[in-house]
Amino acid sequence: MGEEYLNNVNLKLLKETESKAKGNGNSFPTKKVITGRLTLRGSPEFEATVASNLSNFTLQADEPPALGGSGVNPTPLTYLLFGLVSCFTTTLANQCAISGIKLEKLEVTGTMNYDLGPVVTESDAPIVKDVTLSLKSDKDLTEMIKKARKHCPSLFAIENPIKTTIVQEKS
Repeated sequence: MGEEYLNNVNLKLLKETESKAKGNGNSFPTKKVITGRLTLRGSPEFEATVASNLSNFTLQADEPPALGGSGVNPTPLTYLLFGLVSCFTTTLANQCAISGIKLEKLEVTGTMNYDLGPVVTESDAPIVKDVTLSLKSDKDLTEMIKKARKHCPSLFAIENPIKTTIVQEKS
């Protein structure tokens, strides 16, 4: 039996996940783990291998020159913004697919305003000031944007405090 796709969303797999979550009290626990290394000379400054369901990828990051880095690779904040934009875009596509809305165009631009001053000084001012997501589509997505905002994991992570624990393990 062929897979049914709408907006590049595999509806069969999405429905299977929904069914599993509903059968488990609307919960579908998952976990991501990434281990990275600081390189001590040159670019990249940081490197990690990340896994998808089918493959492994090596991601590299550098701080910008203003923070003492080489600026060769994307910055950590660039990856953060990429994660938000890609997650929101695909979540919006999912919501449209679930509602039977066929998209011919969906383009999302993310803009992050931030201040490097608090990174290099003792200021308590916020580092990231704001983030804006601007959409272009062939459809009016007002209602779907509301749904995507509610269901997007990356947007949730940015808008809600998440318990973060930092521990130093022995080498």
